[in-house]
Amino acid sequence: MKKLIKLDPVFKKKVKVFKRYLYIIKDKCDRLDIDYKNKFADKETVEKETEKFIKNLSEKIFKTLDAHYQEMWSILVEKFNFNERNYKRNRAFRVHQEFYKRQLMNFFIGCEMVQQILYKPLGYAGDFKVMIFLYKNNSPCQNSYYRLIDIYSMNTPIAHSVRSRKDYSIINFKEVIKNKQKNILSVASGSSTEIAELIKMNLPYCLNISLLDADKSALEYAKNELSSLTNENINITYHHQNIFEMTKYTLNTGEQDLIYSLGLFDYLNDGLFIRCAKNLYDLLNDTGKLVIGNVSITNTTRAYMSLVGEWNIIHRSEEELIKIAQKCRFNNFSIEKDDTGVQLYLIVRK
Repeated sequence: MKKLIKLDPVFKKKVKVFKRYLYIIKDKCDRLDIDYKNKFADKETVEKETEKFIKNLSEKIFKTLDAHYQEMWSILVEKFNFNERNYKRNRAFRVHQEFYKRQLMNFFIGCEMVQQILYKPLGYAGDFKVMIFLYKNNSPCQNSYYRLIDIYSMNTPIAHSVRSRKDYSIINFKEVIKNKQKNILSVASGSSTEIAELIKMNLPYCLNISLLDADKSALEYAKNELSSLTNENINITYHHQNIFEMTKYTLNTGEQDLIYSLGLFDYLNDGLFIRCAKNLYDLLNDTGKLVIGNVSITNTTRAYMSLVGEWNIIHRSEEELIKIAQKCRFNNFSIEKDDTGVQLYLIVRK
């Protein structure tokens, strides 16, 4: 018989205090929404005044939210021995997570991005639709409270690191593109926002770009978005394929100059990480470059992601990525990170 797990009193108290705080903020926002609609005749003025109100309110509230989730992270680790690799087997964490959601979810569920993360209609939390929310960085919420929470979510360190991936991809594109035909493969390509940016640059070089994703709807979205952009020098092919089944024979795109995957390996345990990294390495040509992204353990958004969104990815340190590269027997590799320090990149060259 499984032992009954009681709620930790410190955790419970802090959740109750936080709930009261959110209630006060939401009540203030809801009253303002009603007041502005009665006070101003046109929607444009309502929108303008609401934006001004949120801007004035956000700095102090965001600091409070940050402090709460940093405190929650300390509790999760110290009291429940939490980490993202074993959370499904961690009964203490799951009991407290359920309590957290019962108490507080009504304060988050009105946000469209939170809904997408929590309900996981495509099977996982960080799907391409969530990435689109983060790239656009613009809340669609009309309710001022939920817009405030959306803005907070879209400006967390993890959100900034997601947006930095696009610029980092462009840097890598420019590095490999010379004056001859190049092959580029994006694995778990998602919305392919960075490819859209590349097309708009109108570079005079011939590129064969292969987009691979196990999510058919992500490929369909990318194809629809990219088909409206024209560049006769860029040829794009779409591959609805699972990385675990992918080989150079099934992909059939030739050896690659650049392979990058910036939102997949955080979901893979070390064994799968090594297996997939080695498979991708085998697809490179003699001077090819492999770029693998992984979120760093320095991410201060971990408690927010786990408690509210049930979004559990495997954070890794630079040292862990070095050990993985060594186990892959890569001879020429390095570790880079973005300006936030939250996004790490394992760079492997042939």
